[in-house]
Amino acid sequence: MTIQPAVRLLLATILVVLTAGAQIDTEIIPPAQDLRDLYERAAASRLVIVGTVVKSEGVAKRLSQSDKDKMIQPGPEKGTFIVSLDGVVGGSLFTIQIEDTVCRQADFEADTNAPPKAQSTVQLFLPHDERSWINGHRQEILLTGTRYLVFLVEPAHEIQKDWTSEFDLDPNQTYYRGEELNRGIIPLDQTVSGPGAPPQSAVLDKTTRLCQAFRPPRLADKLAALRKLVASGDPVLRKEAKQGLKHLQSMQH
Repeated sequence: MTIQPAVRLLLATILVVLTAGAQIDTEIIPPAQDLRDLYERAAASRLVIVGTVVKSEGVAKRLSQSDKDKMIQPGPEKGTFIVSLDGVVGGSLFTIQIEDTVCRQADFEADTNAPPKAQSTVQLFLPHDERSWINGHRQEILLTGTRYLVFLVEPAHEIQKDWTSEFDLDPNQTYYRGEELNRGIIPLDQTVSGPGAPPQSAVLDKTTRLCQAFRPPRLADKLAALRKLVASGDPVLRKEAKQGLKHLQSMQH
């Protein structure tokens, strides 16, 4: 038995409504909080990007034939009608168009040999059955059309496998989360260049400068760039660059 058109319509309606309902504003994280632990947060991230959320959609759980049958109930005069099942919508999927890749996890190795893999978009998946707060961090909240600095982590292979088994997700696609959840999702001004454009936020500027110091492929060049940041007079970059130096110097022994 295949799922009937009316069932498809019901599922599509539920997904649209729940996704739209998730479009609420995020809480404000103080700038001082955004500027803390930049080195640790960037090094823990698979990617740090600047991008805009271009699409948000609900993701259904994979329904068994039994579930589909339960949604079709007998009606009067030998007709049928469709009922909703609890838990049909499993999560929200956000597509982010990448404007700039600020740094990659491989940049934080002593020597960077592998060429970067070009990506134009990334996707975040947020399960609906997850708690709103985990280990003191709130689940990510993203708004379609909003530009962000995003610290992205790749969940363990076992988690990705569970997601693609339980939800209507592509098993060949990588789905990301924010590093420390919503702390890794930092709203930015919509433009950063051109006449009359607002200045880049401090966290984007400092994260970019720190990541640029790690970008050279050779260890010696990374160390030299970090020493320049230590001597720059910027208290945030001095602290973060010192941590980076300590980490890289430990790899020399």
